[in-house]
Amino acid sequence: MFKEWIHRGISIQGPTYLTGPGETAEPEGTFEGPGEVDGSFKQCTEPPLGPRTDYVKHHAFAQEFNVEFDEIFKDSGESIHDYTIPLPEGLHFEVHSQGWNAEWLDFIHEGESYPTLEQTKDHAVMMIFEYNLQDYLPFVKYR
Repeated sequence: MFKEWIHRGISIQGPTYLTGPGETAEPEGTFEGPGEVDGSFKQCTEPPLGPRTDYVKHHAFAQEFNVEFDEIFKDSGESIHDYTIPLPEGLHFEVHSQGWNAEWLDFIHEGESYPTLEQTKDHAVMMIFEYNLQDYLPFVKYR
C-alpha cells in the first residue's frame, strides 16, 4: 500500500498519475488542489492520452542527488524515477537555471541527517507549486 503524501491541500498517493479536469482516466480517488488548480485531480493508473512530443521528463527529485535520494527512499519500494513531470524543453531548462537542484542540495543537507521520506515528498510538492509546475502533472515514470 502506498503512503499518502499531503502538502498545501493536494494529496498524492504515489507512484500514480494525476489528470486535470477534462482529461479522461479511471479515477481511484479525487484530490483537490489549491489555488490555480481549481478543480479536482483524479488519481489513475495510466497517464492521460495525447502526444507530448516536445516534452522532457523532469525528475521531481533531482537526479544529481540520486545517492542521497536512494537512501531516503530505501525500503519504500519507490524511486526518484517514479516521479517525473513532462515539461516543455524550454521550461525544463528554465526550472534548472532558476535553482531547482540548488534548492534540493540545501534541503537535503540542512540537518544532521537526511530528511524523512515524508518530509522529502512534502518539499517536492512545495517546489512544484513554487516553480508553478502543477499544471504539468501527472507524474509519469521515467523508465
